[in-house]
Amino acid sequence: MSFAGKAGKFNDLVQASFRNAMDAVESLHQATAEIPLDVLKELGYPDDKAETLKESHRRILRIVYGGICSAQEDLGDLVVKQFGELGQFASGLAESGPTSTTGVQRSKASRKTPLAKSSKPAIQAAPGSSAQAAKAPKHAKAAG
Repeated sequence: MSFAGKAGKFNDLVQASFRNAMDAVESLHQATAEIPLDVLKELGYPDDKAETLKESHRRILRIVYGGICSAQEDLGDLVVKQFGELGQFASGLAESGPTSTTGVQRSKASRKTPLAKSSKPAIQAAPGSSAQAAKAPKHAKAAG
């Protein structure tokens, strides 16, 4: 099985586990959210209005948790797709031989050539700065 195929199977397992966890959290959320509405009914709030509030809240929670699960599934599908493309890219590299970090194939001679070293530092201190003064010879006297 290809790397992308394995990633797809793992993604399916993760998505199923996530969906089950979200279903449990949603059920718990709905049950706890209905407690105050049940208390309202016991205190004399009209049953039909309490039920309308409960149903509205249930719909809202289904939308919220459904959106979370959909986003997670989309993200999982995207990750699997990226793994597939990465696998194709890696197999293409293995077939074409060594490449540089830019993706340009290099010859054996260029891989053995050391980088040219510059005698100048990459960043130079500004004249008159404390870093410039630190570079001055220790035996030099300050002008005064």
